[in-house]
Amino acid sequence: MNQMIKQNIARKGISKQGFTLIELLIVISIIGILAAALLVSLGGARQSGRDARRIADLRNIQSVLELYFNKTGEYPGVDMAGLGTELKNKLGAATRISKDPSPGKDYRYTYYSNKQRYILGADLEAEDSQTSKESLPNSVCPTSGGGDPCKCYDANVIVNKASYCVGL
Repeated sequence: MNQMIKQNIARKGISKQGFTLIELLIVISIIGILAAALLVSLGGARQSGRDARRIADLRNIQSVLELYFNKTGEYPGVDMAGLGTELKNKLGAATRISKDPSPGKDYRYTYYSNKQRYILGADLEAEDSQTSKESLPNSVCPTSGGGDPCKCYDANVIVNKASYCVGL
């Protein structure tokens, strides 16, 4: 019976062999290379997406600050940590301040001593980003409020990333 099956297979040209180990390894390595290339190309898109969100968040905060100014005649005299609470107290429960999409990073807010001007800032991930060129030229963005502003970026850090600043 076994002999008949072998003869039948030989007559029909059916091979008992499957894929060789080499063929399987080549296919797996090609798939791995393509997957790695895809992940690398998507990394830049994720960075751009987070940067776009940062800019949108700053513009939204800017809109809420203008509402605050219209109601009180001045901008909040608090740091970024207290900004959400201050806006909520003055404008109502619907006010919410977004957080930076990357863990460990925060937006920056400061006000001038007369509370008639402010600056918001965020660090962008994309180096030499086009959006950073849209922000305030030669802008200043201190890390704490109440005094005269300083640079929009931290002078103690190597500045290879762009900052985005908005304000009055």
